[in-house]
Amino acid sequence: MKKWYERLWFFSPLILLALTIPVYAPILFSSGLPWGSDTLGHLMKVTYLDQQVRAGNFYPNIFPGWYLGIQLFRYYPPLPYYLLLPLYWLSGLAAASQFTAACAWLGSLAVLLFSRWLGRPAAFLAAALFLIAPDHLRVALAEGNLPRALATAFFPLTLYFLLRLLESPARRWQILLALAFTLTVLTHAMLAAIAAVTLGLVAVLAWIFGAASIKNAFTAILGMALGMALAGFWLLPSLQGGITGLDARAMTEALAVIPLAQLLTPNLRENMEGIYLGAALLLAAPLLLTLTRPRKTFAPALVITALLVTAISLPGVNAVFNSLPLSNLLWPLRFLGAASTLLIISALWLAARLPGFWRWPLLLTFALIALDFFPSLRLIFLRPLDASLEQAAAHLAQTPGWRIATLDESRLGSAPTYLLSAQAGREQVFGWAYQGAHTARNVAALNDALTQGHTEYLLSRLDLYGVDAALTLPETPLPLEAAGFTRQDFPRLTLYTRPGAPRAAILSERALGIGRGAQNLAYIFPGLTLGGSAVVDDYALDELTRYQAIFLSGFSWNNQSAAESLLRQAASAGVQVIVDLTGTPPDPLAQIPHFLDVWGEPIFLDAAPLTLSSGETLPGPGSSGQLWHAIVPQGLPVEQITAPYLGQTAALWGYQPVGAGKIWFIGFNLVYFAAQTRNAQTLAFLCEIFPSALTEFSPPRFAPLKNYRAEANGYAFDVFLEDDALILIPVAAHDGFFVTENGQPLAAFALENLVALRLPAGNHALQIGFAPTGIYYAGALVSLLAWLVLMALVFRRPQRRIQK
Repeated sequence: MKKWYERLWFFSPLILLALTIPVYAPILFSSGLPWGSDTLGHLMKVTYLDQQVRAGNFYPNIFPGWYLGIQLFRYYPPLPYYLLLPLYWLSGLAAASQFTAACAWLGSLAVLLFSRWLGRPAAFLAAALFLIAPDHLRVALAEGNLPRALATAFFPLTLYFLLRLLESPARRWQILLALAFTLTVLTHAMLAAIAAVTLGLVAVLAWIFGAASIKNAFTAILGMALGMALAGFWLLPSLQGGITGLDARAMTEALAVIPLAQLLTPNLRENMEGIYLGAALLLAAPLLLTLTRPRKTFAPALVITALLVTAISLPGVNAVFNSLPLSNLLWPLRFLGAASTLLIISALWLAARLPGFWRWPLLLTFALIALDFFPSLRLIFLRPLDASLEQAAAHLAQTPGWRIATLDESRLGSAPTYLLSAQAGREQVFGWAYQGAHTARNVAALNDALTQGHTEYLLSRLDLYGVDAALTLPETPLPLEAAGFTRQDFPRLTLYTRPGAPRAAILSERALGIGRGAQNLAYIFPGLTLGGSAVVDDYALDELTRYQAIFLSGFSWNNQSAAESLLRQAASAGVQVIVDLTGTPPDPLAQIPHFLDVWGEPIFLDAAPLTLSSGETLPGPGSSGQLWHAIVPQGLPVEQITAPYLGQTAALWGYQPVGAGKIWFIGFNLVYFAAQTRNAQTLAFLCEIFPSALTEFSPPRFAPLKNYRAEANGYAFDVFLEDDALILIPVAAHDGFFVTENGQPLAAFALENLVALRLPAGNHALQIGFAPTGIYYAGALVSLLAWLVLMALVFRRPQRRIQK
């Protein structure tokens, strides 16, 4: 005779739904909007996708509303937005709340599948815990990361297919594992990579503990790789640009490290956005593993994997993790979602093995974990939009102008991105989720300029990018009124506006910066135009010789000899070339920079002032307890300014004669120091040694873009020039962009990550479009080959054994 809970098992999905609805009722049946940092930004994408689908464009490329034109599905995969779209059609902005609850329920349904190993009661209780796991709630509601919520729902299903494949290498489980990984990649690429690392660890540990053969573990890893390859048509292009366009070291330093005490202290959840995994969960699974000591089951692999991926968020362990290749693309805190799921399943798996009347060990484990999870339910709520933000958006909608910059240091979340584009109808430069933008460096530079006080650079780039409105916090005053803006104060925000229309900047070809480090000099001297490539020999000689001065820092090359020859020719032609060897590729043997027969010798400086051979005294770049790492040029024929270092002299400024010209070198990482500190003595010294072409700044002139149209496939406009000119169109120069006039291609290139071209005087009707580059075709080829492999797995007949 079946037990009562066995008879109810068929209805367990409906019972879980009956649990989900009251748990998530505060966001399903209340007025208001999601309060998560990212939610409205994701809804903005859905709103734009809805507009494009209704217009017959089912896979739009460019979203002009953000960041000078963002590729809509370059960083964030498309699947969550297409799944959100029907919900948006039915219920508008409430789609986000419905999607969040649906993801929680679907993920809990996948946990029910683990009844094969846990038994039905334990599997149901684990599914109930999945609904309310603190990290899952934090990601979906506090972060508002809807794609991650969907990827979290896919994870238990993917884990189930993995364990079935480790049990028995049947083709159907490898196929299903591959397809589950494809869905995860098309939902959130980083979580797919995290799932691959996590489940790869599970497979290896299952083999070590005797729960799977090495053949099955290898088959599982191949299945995961096949799933990623199936999504190659999207994945490979996404690996160029986006988050990979940001500095890996800076990205790593910006990621949070969580002390173990925070993960184990429930009352630290007073911070609504605080990270908490669950003390009961973290303690229960290892304790139960010790008590039960299971043999040849997957439970030990799940527990140890969960503890390992949790540990990489801790101080010390995190430093080791960050030294691994590509660690900057696998954010440690994002492993906590996978760890939470593994610990929930393994804790109840192990508790179900303990004997006891009415399964009291299982019920006690569930009760303790549920009580620990319960306070996190307070994250499930909606709230009204900020009244100041609504008022500012309404005011902006009545004001003429082109673009707006939200200069809030990302403290307002994604709400401005929705209101200012969807309701006020403005294109935006700055705000939310700039990892997905080709102009990510531009946006990061605006943020740095705002926080470090480089006001002249900030104002110059706002002009360059076509900004006619700026939204700031009252405690972040900006001198925008002197630039023609009108200030409007709201209770919690300040809005600056001025009349304006689409326009292109007419650039003077005075100074060009090449390399990632050139950005530091642009902060100080905003007249420096940043080149479109950090690779020296990507430039032609006739392009370089148009400029009076060239500054290089953090640069690289395809062919070192060609790059060196190019700069020598430019210097001989009268261009003032200045080289900072900081951040350049090291010599393969010496492991220090070597370029133009000059070596970059590493030195370490403390806070002691630098007494220069020229008579000036500069502050020491180091600080108490922290040395300053710098590069000084060695082997210069002429060392014009030096400073003492360890009883010898180190070159700070010197040159190498090249024909009738000179190539100058600067050391001590002085430009970076000046940009970081804005020290008056150091800035004055740079003004003294650098040519006026670098130090002097004259605001550019502008040419109106008449009949301006920004669409999902490109831009079109008319421009009139009185003279021949180099113009900068403030539109992101995505890979594969092209410019045409009356159907004829023009020689366009990138400056400041934007579209630049030289045009003769007169009227021009221009179109900017985008064509797939080689990486798109490579991704499509990978997907095609993967689908052929998948079809071979599906239709291949099993070999029959021949009995002798």
